[in-house]
Amino acid sequence: MNVKLDFYKSDQQKAIRLIESVKRSINDLAAAIEENDFASCIEVASLIVLNCEDLKRMEIPSDKLIDFESVLSRLTEKGLNVESVKKPISGN
Repeated sequence: MNVKLDFYKSDQQKAIRLIESVKRSINDLAAAIEENDFASCIEVASLIVLNCEDLKRMEIPSDKLIDFESVLSRLTEKGLNVESVKKPISGN
């Protein structure tokens, strides 16, 4: 999946699974509609709603996202020497 997800790193795999589940459920919903199986439509639609509600809860609100590049740019403009540092990977 090449879509940028606005989920915490710890939630990304779960979010990907939920998104794939929603996509499959949409196909199931279309099939149920074609077959006039409205009981299944209700069941599948309910599952879609539940999965989307979970995704919405897991999503990072846009006001909580930090644009690090703009922060670094503003600090540099103020004359501060700033560089990004990654957490070291611990060895065995």
